[in-house]
Amino acid sequence: MSQTRFIVTGAWRLGSSLAGLTDSPEWLHRAAVSAVRQSVQNALKAAETHNCSFVLVAGRIASCQNFPVAAAWLRERAAGLKRHGIRLALLGHDESELQQLQPLDVVQLPAHTRWVWDGGAGGGLQSSSFSGAVAFEFEDVSHANGRADARRMRISALPQGTTGAGFNTELSSAGSLQVTAVSPQRLSVDEQYAGCCQLVTADVSGGSLAVQTIPTEVLEFQQLEESFAAGTTLPQMLSQLATRSVKLFSHSAVQLLDWRIGGQVRLSLWDDGPLRERDLLQALRKLLNAGHSGAWPYRLRFSDEFRVELCSRSSALIAGLTDRKMFASEPQSEIAELLHQLQRVA
Repeated sequence: MSQTRFIVTGAWRLGSSLAGLTDSPEWLHRAAVSAVRQSVQNALKAAETHNCSFVLVAGRIASCQNFPVAAAWLRERAAGLKRHGIRLALLGHDESELQQLQPLDVVQLPAHTRWVWDGGAGGGLQSSSFSGAVAFEFEDVSHANGRADARRMRISALPQGTTGAGFNTELSSAGSLQVTAVSPQRLSVDEQYAGCCQLVTADVSGGSLAVQTIPTEVLEFQQLEESFAAGTTLPQMLSQLATRSVKLFSHSAVQLLDWRIGGQVRLSLWDDGPLRERDLLQALRKLLNAGHSGAWPYRLRFSDEFRVELCSRSSALIAGLTDRKMFASEPQSEIAELLHQLQRVA
């Protein structure tokens, strides 16, 4: 073979669910349930579209608990993969699990950290001579750059005539690139990489490689900042956040928003409204229509620069009850909790 294409992904995590969607509408729960499977389908579709030889999964396709259901779901797609001549190369599965994946054409990646694809049965270092091959070296790490289920690897194109005996020398001198394989769908806003797969094109005649990132995730996470001018009230803050959520509507994907709140908000002990982060998040969600399928509030947090301005009556009352003076320069988190407790007994 002079050229080969393949897809690289991290763990598929089939059967896993997204966290932080309590008090969300039914449409979002349905989207979350199907998001992981749809993201995997997007990766497989990319392999079909680009005439790939195989899909390398640098991690598990599912947890041990979810594996039987995930295997059954994949078996339903076996015919489509075979029709396009696509094989699955899996890392981190035992023999009993691979047996559940029949009739899928699966290559079991070895337990050691080096593997060779020679266009045949998956190859190996035992070959005396390669008629053009692609070599993989996996880093022995369980996390990469703060992302669970990410796996780093070095991919090298081995020119024709590379010998097994000279493999280490050839590998060090061959054209190579570093790839971080990540899961097709993020499960949390805290995962730094967007869900994607990597399309790698290897030209073994010239020993060159090229990589293209293809987005696969169905639910997108965004971290957004919103700052409020001094004198803004709680109702005004919530209204502004709701309006911006609606404007962020995207027809391409459902977006889950992680709001970081800055600036200054005016509060009073007698305000009839939420004061804490989780209460504000629930209030913001209630302002949005249950059928709103654009940007949905996933989490709301106050930045370190966020401050609370207390009205004079509230400040005087708190100072009298606690022997403590409150100023707008103080962090919101302490004041909000204190106001919340005082509201309960007021």
